[in-house]
Amino acid sequence: MLRKREVRMRYISLSLVLILSWLPLVCFADEKEVQEAKAAYERADYAAAFSEFKKLADQNNPMAQYVVGLMYANGYGSAMNNAEAVRWYKKSAGQGYAFAQDMLGVLYANAGSGLSKDPVEAIRWYRLAVAQGLASAQRNLATMYMFGEGVPEDYKEAMRLFQRAASQGDAEASFDIGNIYSQGYGVSPDMAEALKWYIKAGDLGLAKAQYNVGIIYAKAKGVPKDDDKAFKWFSKGAEQGEMRSLYFVGSMLIEGHGAPKNHIEAYQYLSLAAEQGYERAKQELISLKAKMPADDILKAKTLAGKWSPKKKKNLPW
Repeated sequence: MLRKREVRMRYISLSLVLILSWLPLVCFADEKEVQEAKAAYERADYAAAFSEFKKLADQNNPMAQYVVGLMYANGYGSAMNNAEAVRWYKKSAGQGYAFAQDMLGVLYANAGSGLSKDPVEAIRWYRLAVAQGLASAQRNLATMYMFGEGVPEDYKEAMRLFQRAASQGDAEASFDIGNIYSQGYGVSPDMAEALKWYIKAGDLGLAKAQYNVGIIYAKAKGVPKDDDKAFKWFSKGAEQGEMRSLYFVGSMLIEGHGAPKNHIEAYQYLSLAAEQGYERAKQELISLKAKMPADDILKAKTLAGKWSPKKKKNLPW
């Protein structure tokens, strides 16, 4: 389901690793300082990274001002300070930096970082960023039209903006379009069209879209049931630690649906989903455990202990 809070809060949760992938968008006066800031962050020396970005921010560099705001908001290299974060976002946004404008839109839309909720103000900032072609702002503005916050509800305009963002490779926008077609927001429900957009988002690495593709094939939602394709897409989501995908990979391995039967690996994936609190995985794990010899359970636990999700790296250097 397309949930208002989920859709609109995504942007706030971005890590600074992703933020740093935007650095080439702005020209710095001193490339040496830039490289020093990047290097400090990459080696997890956040105090040094903050110091370098703060110097650039004090020199009125809008990108650096935005990054300083993010570091204050996340407590990277400084004490967490929402008031300072907002102050630096506003400095950056005032100079026309689109990412800062978009962030202010998100904060006003959600009453984040101590700001009072103000959908009209959120719309103002989103539109400034949209005017510069920023995909995330297009998506966020689309969401406001979807739910009629700060603007009249308008599914047609929302779809137009989602499609603009998706055309720039915004995986979340493609996912949202998939939700629109699967649930029939302003359009006739069309699972084939939804699947197309979920696949597009999944190909861009969005784990929840990969899960949705898997469940469509597994449950034959508007398409023929295809366990092989379902297992393939669940596996993609599971690689990133997506809880439901971990469960379905484990469950399918028990009986050999979409892949050869393998109780050891099934136990491994079910236990990883159970660790995240997935109740269905906990129940299936109990049942599976009763069928397995102790040595196999030990092997499965060892595999689970060594497993870690594959994290996408967005660093440009």
